[in-house]
Amino acid sequence: MKRIALAALAFSLLSTAAFSQRAVTVSGYVTDSASGENLIGAGVIATAGARSGSVTNDFGFYTITLEPGEYDLTYDYVGFSPFETSLTLLRDTTINVSLEPNASISESVVVARKEAGILSTNMSSSEIAIGNILKAPTFLGESDLIKYLQLLPGVQAGTDGTSSILVRGGGPDENLIMLDGIPVYNIDHVLGIFSIFTPEAVKKVTMYKGGFPARYGGRVSSVVDIRTNDGNMYNTSGVFSLGTMSSRLHVEGPVKKGKSAFSLSARGMYTLLFQPVMKILLKEVPAGNFYFYDLNAKYSHKFSDKDRLYLSAYNGLDMLEAHFTDDYGETVSGDSEYSYDRSKGANKLMWGNTIAAARWNHVFGGKLFSNATVAYNHYSMDIRSETYERMRVNGMTFENEFVNKYKSGISDIYAKFDFDYTPNTGNVVKFGAEYMWHDFFPETSETKNKQLVDGKPISTLGSEEKIGKRMTGHEFSLYAEDDIRLWGWLNLNPGLRLTLFETGGKAYFSPQPRLFARFDLGKGYALKAGYSRMSQYVHLLTSMDISLPSDLWVPITNKIKPVIGDQFSLGAYYSGLDGWEFS
Repeated sequence: MKRIALAALAFSLLSTAAFSQRAVTVSGYVTDSASGENLIGAGVIATAGARSGSVTNDFGFYTITLEPGEYDLTYDYVGFSPFETSLTLLRDTTINVSLEPNASISESVVVARKEAGILSTNMSSSEIAIGNILKAPTFLGESDLIKYLQLLPGVQAGTDGTSSILVRGGGPDENLIMLDGIPVYNIDHVLGIFSIFTPEAVKKVTMYKGGFPARYGGRVSSVVDIRTNDGNMYNTSGVFSLGTMSSRLHVEGPVKKGKSAFSLSARGMYTLLFQPVMKILLKEVPAGNFYFYDLNAKYSHKFSDKDRLYLSAYNGLDMLEAHFTDDYGETVSGDSEYSYDRSKGANKLMWGNTIAAARWNHVFGGKLFSNATVAYNHYSMDIRSETYERMRVNGMTFENEFVNKYKSGISDIYAKFDFDYTPNTGNVVKFGAEYMWHDFFPETSETKNKQLVDGKPISTLGSEEKIGKRMTGHEFSLYAEDDIRLWGWLNLNPGLRLTLFETGGKAYFSPQPRLFARFDLGKGYALKAGYSRMSQYVHLLTSMDISLPSDLWVPITNKIKPVIGDQFSLGAYYSGLDGWEFS
């Protein structure tokens, strides 16, 4: 199977040279005319007797390579009015198109090549519309992306009420969940009742339960690729919504009209304001509280038709805290005057994610599109216990301060270069490289004890214990894949991913071939077959059925090898009945 996948990939890459040197290329961006938002997966069809089609990529960019001549071009997207134009192609041409929103348009022109779904070459892949997530049944009135994914075939919810997903028998840590291309390690709020993804901030969601394209790696069960809004380049708009447990605010608008935009989303539990308000009213710290919040921010700038910049950030936190205060004022008479007059303390449990990323898009001549990404990702869990005691003996004041901290987490520094090359309408080649530096600190405990007499410190004791060894990992990957159409009825997608993971002086090399085929039988019938190999280098250590912030992320070691998954798939499909798809 490995040899077949490698041979198919080599054949498809070599076949790009066979296209006529007289070919010309039409390329550009497809956007929403009302907001300037790039439309992902918009269809572009060129007609001149025969029809040739393309779709926009994750940044709204498309390219079609054709023989010189006269063509009718149609641009289409669900929920938008189609745009049609005719032109004579004699040289490479850039055409940027803005589509008008039209709520009455529920279907779009079928395009032969799609990234996911029944019409794509990939197996077990789905594109989820944000409108469907907002309309789906909700828990406590809160729309949630992960809760919607749990309704899909092949996906289980695990423990009822939690936001973990189990795909075809895999564990929660075996799902690669990405926010704008950056892996996310913990997606839970309120011990798994909600996920961290605010619906108003999300633009597109694609899930792969099998048939993993070569550009994805690092997990063996599924891939969930989540893309966020770029912002409105023409008008400032916003949405404020009230829920049973939390409220959400989304604001977007232009920084420089037609050139740059921002998108800001915030969500918080009502108890987020409880503690500061009670401090003002009662002049005292409340006994306890629990809250969470999410912040999503994005800035996009268009330098030209060839260069665009995206800056994005996410921060989310859960906080569970409890406070206690005791004033005794009890005096004991005897050989000495003794008064144990105050004891107070606090216990806190915090966990959350911080992500920051910068992306640069560049177009090389219309056929080659590039995206460079650098990012920082951090997940941490922190438990703190603080105690303060004060007593008086024979007119002297003794104070004791005790602090205990326990934390764990993982940090990543990430760099990736992706390229889309479209030599002709029958080939879409994707290739690239990525590097990820992992820093794991599974368990660290720190204790401090400070004693004072009449306000002057007499002893300070402290210790720091690294319960789990701090580890680092270096992950290098190269990939290439080609979605190639042969003879009109056969689509192939061969791919190869090469990964090297180094930790503790030990390096693991993993070749991961991928091969998928779609056979069009006509009249809406199709067959698909596929093979994928995936390798996983990080794992979640848990002792319970539900996801807890105390669960630990750890890497493979020089003694524990990576998990390798081989998946074979076969499927039959029918899409010939309007409004229905069967598989």
